[in-house]
Amino acid sequence: QHLISRRALHKGRAGPRLKTEPRLPDARRMAPSAISKFSNYAASQGRPDLAELLPTEEGAPVVIELGAANASRLLDDEDAEVIAEGSKDAGLWIEKVALPHHSVGDAGAAHLAKLSMCKALDLTANGLSAKGLEAITEAMTGVTSLKLGWNALGRAGGEIVAKAMGRPGCPLKELDLSHCEIDAPGLIAICAVLRHEETAPPIEILDLGSNKLFCETHEDVAKQVSTCVGLNKTLKVLRLRNLRFDDACAGYISDAIRVNKSLTEVDLSANRICAAGAAALAGALYDACFTARRKQMEPEPPLKKLDLSRNVVGDGGAAALAEMIAADPSLTELRVCNNGIRDEGGAALATACLAKTHLEYLAMWGNTFGPKACAAIDHLDNGDHDAFVDLDVRTYEVDGKLKASRANK
Repeated sequence: QHLISRRALHKGRAGPRLKTEPRLPDARRMAPSAISKFSNYAASQGRPDLAELLPTEEGAPVVIELGAANASRLLDDEDAEVIAEGSKDAGLWIEKVALPHHSVGDAGAAHLAKLSMCKALDLTANGLSAKGLEAITEAMTGVTSLKLGWNALGRAGGEIVAKAMGRPGCPLKELDLSHCEIDAPGLIAICAVLRHEETAPPIEILDLGSNKLFCETHEDVAKQVSTCVGLNKTLKVLRLRNLRFDDACAGYISDAIRVNKSLTEVDLSANRICAAGAAALAGALYDACFTARRKQMEPEPPLKKLDLSRNVVGDGGAAALAEMIAADPSLTELRVCNNGIRDEGGAALATACLAKTHLEYLAMWGNTFGPKACAAIDHLDNGDHDAFVDLDVRTYEVDGKLKASRANK
């Protein structure tokens, strides 16, 4: 039986990839027989199908990448051991391992940690705990991308990651710890490391969403996130969905947005942000735009994407966001789906897009669209103007009345 499903290979959605650029010095390229050595080792361990994870050509670093959806079976700790030991035995340089949604546990993580030259590790939704995470962070000190979402790492996991990030020279650029059951002290420990410019790793993508915050701790986390983001100069993408953040928390995040000059994407979806929180976020972008225009400069911060989907901003929040859109900040994508926005708010958002703006995409499906909103959406979509904003909503006519439906992708 093949490890990689035939359908996945046919559709081109899975399979090993060979990185061809940049070329490596001769001493670091795979020996001519490296792939066959690995295949023989895997077969000797009763896992011959693991050879399908390698490219068919020799001469460059190897990327091992196979999601569970494209595999004929789930990989486990024994498979991880064969991959690690077989690579070592064959002299392979494994540059990236991505095995999301398999069944690799702490023992498997300890084996994969032996791939010390690996630069990217994705074990999303496996069976890791803090013990497996510690093995990874202790051995794989050169990792630049670490994706461990949907593993039960707990508070200890947050503290272990913070300790690893605080080591001098930590090269980590991408960190995904979403859905890891990390509580407030664990998240705060991570934020504390990012506050110090001299020792903080060059993090560009940080996902802390859907972790274990209680009502009395979410504001403490928001304050710490705001402080570290405000001081950090490398962060580009910040994902904070489903952390029970309310208007006060949104206010703290807006303070960070005002001063951060590197942030391009913020995800605050599935929180508890109402009109006041939306107004605070809109105000941060509006003020930055106004100041930049007065100085004849580009807007700072250069935020491009803001996701407020599945909050409760309502018409009041929509009005504030509409005013911000019309002011023409740097924003190119705004998502406000499922936010309790009704006719007035929907009309305000659609009308604001008619102004000269950087905005390219507005998502607002899941709200209530009355006659005003439908008329404004129809004009934006079909009217004679120079606005080119793509919507996730389209209008249609029934008995002379405009109705709204979700746009086809």
